[in-house]
Amino acid sequence: MLGLEWKNVLERGNTLGLAIGQPKFLTSFSNNTGQSGAYDTSWIMEAWYKIQVTDALSLTPAFFWLPRPRGQLSQSDSSWNDAVLPTSNGSTLGVFGLVVKATFRF
Repeated sequence: MLGLEWKNVLERGNTLGLAIGQPKFLTSFSNNTGQSGAYDTSWIMEAWYKIQVTDALSLTPAFFWLPRPRGQLSQSDSSWNDAVLPTSNGSTLGVFGLVVKATFRF
């Protein structure tokens, strides 16, 4: 994982951050049915911007993207994937999300 954060971006008290990481993943396998190989890598990316509204309140919108959250099973042409998540248009599974965090300090 690599995370970077910059303070006082655009305005004093605000913070910009970026992070990228990779969970553990499978590099090879072999099973009883003759399936073998692996293409199991996945990345996780996030960007956030903390806005200091007042001394006691900050808002932090964050965007995140998981391009292959299920690793090898993210491919639409995988028979394992079709059993769990049927697709017909050749697209792959990816997750994009938005989170807004409010922090109150007393």
